[in-house]
Amino acid sequence: MTSTWGSAALAGALLAVPSVAVAQRAHELGLQVIATTDDPVAVVAGPSAGIRVERRVRLVGTAGLGLQGGELAWRLEGVAHFHLRPDSHTVGVYGGGGLALAGGARTQGYMVVLLGVETSPGGTGGWTAEVGFGGGFRMAVGYRWH
Repeated sequence: MTSTWGSAALAGALLAVPSVAVAQRAHELGLQVIATTDDPVAVVAGPSAGIRVERRVRLVGTAGLGLQGGELAWRLEGVAHFHLRPDSHTVGVYGGGGLALAGGARTQGYMVVLLGVETSPGGTGGWTAEVGFGGGFRMAVGYRWH
């Protein structure tokens, strides 16, 4: 037999936990240009949106339009970043990985592996630069508002 007050207290505590966890998440918006050495070379640009799910971990989605071999190309990416200095107001380094789906000359999926640097990851915004692989050699530059 259970207590009504005990059940109510437990339910209240469980409902409070997700709201505290959500309050600690930081949302980010940005613009990014991605170039890959896929054959032919592709260059796309577009918006990105991210969420810090933990102090050092950020999940980012990017959508871009551009050109590949003179034809219209698009790219969707979903990557996770692990920051070594997430609170830095100078420069922070991160590694990441995820998946991309790109279309243009052909539509193909890729695994993405990257290393990046970001100015002021602990501030209100900063420039980013990334190198890695995902459709050939992958380079990206952008800006994120935190």
